[in-house]
Amino acid sequence: MFRCPSDSGPDVVASVALVTTPVVDWTITPASVHVKNTFARSNYFGSAGYLHAYAGGIEADDPATSDSVDVNMNKGSLGTPATKYSLFHEYVDQENFGGVFGQNSSVRISDILDGTSNTMMAGERGTPRTGSNGKQVVGDGGWLGVPDPTTAAGLAMALGDTSIDIKLNINGQPTTGFGSSHYGGANLLFSDGAVRTVGAKIDPRMYRGLSGINDGLPKSCGF
Repeated sequence: MFRCPSDSGPDVVASVALVTTPVVDWTITPASVHVKNTFARSNYFGSAGYLHAYAGGIEADDPATSDSVDVNMNKGSLGTPATKYSLFHEYVDQENFGGVFGQNSSVRISDILDGTSNTMMAGERGTPRTGSNGKQVVGDGGWLGVPDPTTAAGLAMALGDTSIDIKLNINGQPTTGFGSSHYGGANLLFSDGAVRTVGAKIDPRMYRGLSGINDGLPKSCGF
């Protein structure tokens, strides 16, 4: 998978929690196997959007700040249990998050009613600091997709959200959002194939609007 040239993280992820048990009635047993230094790292993630307020998340214009001291996350982040979801979309329901990607999602170009040039499809994130307890760190990414959809760390292996503002992750603080290890902003891939750099000071409502496929939020941010 692709790596950002400015990211100085190791080539492999130190620890990945991997689900190895069968799915029963659409329910997944949390991972119990931790695979060490095996899976190659990636800095690019599919855009899930953010968990909307009607499903227990946040409003589009809520502050893009963290509810946690250790990890940049809030109620709109990956790993937050939704109050409304379909049985086979329990962990990151695309309808509740509103982005291009989600559990069992199948978004087509024709579904992106806000316009492909206005809707982000993927973005980058810098490598987080390695944890001291040997467990997977929130924000690590790799080629294998989502190894455990029951946790924020597992979902963030392949996805990113816009609940938190863009982090210029120079100090490696863990996050489920997007960011980079370089100054200036994060590179985001839009659904028309264009890559644009979006600054860390973008208005939260505007930023979240870019991650929705059909939310009617304002999209222009001075590209």
